[in-house]
Amino acid sequence: MYEVCINSDYGKHKKTRVKNFLVHNKLLVFFSTCLLLGVFCGSQIMTFADENTLRFINILFSSEIQERITKPCLNFFITSLSLTFFFLVMAFFMGLSMYGFVLTPILPFLRGVCIGMSEAYLYSAYSLKGLCLHSLIFLPGVFVSSLAILAETKEAFKMSSKLSALAFSKDNPCISSELKRYFFCSGFITLLAPISAGVDLIMNFVTGKIF
Repeated sequence: MYEVCINSDYGKHKKTRVKNFLVHNKLLVFFSTCLLLGVFCGSQIMTFADENTLRFINILFSSEIQERITKPCLNFFITSLSLTFFFLVMAFFMGLSMYGFVLTPILPFLRGVCIGMSEAYLYSAYSLKGLCLHSLIFLPGVFVSSLAILAETKEAFKMSSKLSALAFSKDNPCISSELKRYFFCSGFITLLAPISAGVDLIMNFVTGKIF
């Protein structure tokens, strides 16, 4: 009886922690949902693509996979870094606009579309081997870069919302402290970009030759 009570209390406590996490991270959950929706839409695009489109995508992905395996390490690192950096820079400047918060959900959605298309293509072209290829080579770097993009879009949304609120407010308090915090957070998040590129490079080097 005592053990049942302990398990029941633990279950309630666990549900409470999950609920608190969701409540305190509503923006992160929202942008994560946008990313997952993008993954779904990307996979559906591949499902309904016509033969010519699939042939074109096949050329792109085949050349990309070949380049990942044969490209020099420095070139590969820069290519992987630039893609993540593009999304981070776009989110950063959206945060400096009082209307940027309206557009920030587009970034994780587009990132999700790219992920969904790559997953769907690899599965359709290589079946189980394609899933292994995506899981071992692509997914670790994609996961880290997606975390960076989600974190930056969340900060951009918050900063843009505050700028918008100040623009239409009768009071006009100093915003310098908020800008400093935004610059600091964005700089810290940007460090995830080379980390994701490094993870991408390591996984490509370790497992790329297998495929």
